[in-house]
Order: sequence, then structure tokens, then C-alpha cells
Amino acid sequence: AMDRRGRGASGDADEYALGREVEDVVAVVEAAGDGVILLGHSHGGVCALEAALRVDGLGKLVLYEPPLGFLGGSPDVVERLEALIAEDRRDEALALFLTEVARQPPEAIELMRSLPSWEARIASAHTIPREERATREYRFDPDRFRDLDVPTLFMLGGDSPEPFKQASDAVAGALPNCEVVVMPGQRHAAMDTGTELFLRELLAFVDGA
Repeated sequence: AMDRRGRGASGDADEYALGREVEDVVAVVEAAGDGVILLGHSHGGVCALEAALRVDGLGKLVLYEPPLGFLGGSPDVVERLEALIAEDRRDEALALFLTEVARQPPEAIELMRSLPSWEARIASAHTIPREERATREYRFDPDRFRDLDVPTLFMLGGDSPEPFKQASDAVAGALPNCEVVVMPGQRHAAMDTGTELFLRELLAFVDGA
């Protein structure tokens, strides 16, 4: 598992650029060797998709709801997130992001709050505004991906809002070897809210079932 820059044990930089994140993913995949199965969720899915264009020998690619510029949302949400982070109100910033950007229902957020991973989410909350800004600036160009024939799985929550469905349609329409699996009753955090379902679908793809 990779700690992206600014998260966990990884270092950071004075300035942020999506391209540097992609280079990080490429470096890890290349260090791991051929046949890597690359999984990216949300903004990490954008990084994974872009990295897949730059590496040879990738085994499989799994994308779980990368927004790909479709998400939209309140135009001032980045500024509100930055203000909360500046005041060290990280829990509130994370809840705002999950509510207004990831579109999670209150019960899902409360479930995530009860898990050990919540503290790690809090610790990396300062990365949310910059990643959200990069996500809003990103535009998916299907022509760039026409020749990306790596077996790809796009995981989509059955209750996720329309922008994630638009992203799945765009990726499936561009990549020549992509399937979409819909997880009933799930949204943007099935690894927490529907763990067994998430793993079953993921492992079925990985194992070729």
C-alpha cells in the first residue's frame, strides 16, 4: 500500500501538482516489476489512471470512482475546506468533504468515524483542498486512452451520484478492455460500508473469475 505524498510516512513538497503524484505512482509500479495490479480510489484513481499510460507491463488496473472532472459541486467548497484546515478544524473539514463532495450519507460518515482509519484520514486532511482543486481542473480526454488495453475494472456504487456514473461511462467508452461493476447499495466508500462486497468484486476481477 502506498502512502501518497503528504500522507502517512511519505514526505511532501512546498507546491502541489497532480503530475508529481502520477510520477510517484509510476515509480512505485516500476519498482514492483511486471504484472502489478494497480488499485486507485477517488483522487488516487485519477493518479492510477494517468500512471497506467506511462508504465509498461501493468497487469491489471482497478479504479474505484475517480471523479475525472465530472463531480462539480459547490464552487466555494475548496475555500471553505482551506479555511477549516487553517483553523485546524480537521474533523469538520473531513466531514464537509465527505458530505458535499463525496456525497456520503450521515450514517456512512458516522461509520467511518468509528473505524481506526478515521485518525489517518484526519492526519491527512490538509491534502483534501489541493486534491479537490486538482480534481476540478482535471479533464478526461478519451482519445488519450484509446490504446490502453490493460484489463481494467471500474468499481461504481449503486447509490453513488450521477457524476460518478458519468465517469464510469467515460472510462468504459474509452478503454478497449474495461468492465464496470456496480456495487448495490454502496456509494464512495464501499471498502468501509460494504467491505465483503467490495472485496468479493475486487478479488473476482484480480483472480479472473
